[in-house]
This record gives sequence, structure tokens and C-alpha cells, in this order.
Amino acid sequence: MMTEDGFVDIAAGLIKDEDGRHCMIYHQKEGLRLFPGGKVDAGESPVDALKREITEEVGVQVKNEKFL
Repeated sequence: MMTEDGFVDIAAGLIKDEDGRHCMIYHQKEGLRLFPGGKVDAGESPVDALKREITEEVGVQVKNEKFL
């Protein structure tokens, strides 16, 4: 969703397993590895957007939330 000042709100997250490895997504269009995340839809909180994006991109449900 575009804000009044012309920015797009996004949410991105860090997924780390018990061995300390980080999950990244390969973005084919950009040719980059990125942390999972994406645009926040209208009426959606950033936390809900991130949970949705992680489920869509990684295929897992978020259970343990820790905010930085």
C-alpha cells in the first residue's frame, strides 16, 4: 500500500533455525537473495503482512515472534 508521502510499506523478517542458519529467498527477477517479506496490504498490520508473506514464500507458519 502506498503511503501519503509516496512510499510503499513493506515488512521483512529473519528466519533462523536451531543451528543458527538463516533462511533467504532467491528473487529471480532481481537476481538477489533476500529475507522473506513483501508489501503490506491495505488494512493489514506489518506483523500480519510478514506472517502472510512467510507462509506464501517459505511455506511455514510463524509461531515464535521476536521483534528487533
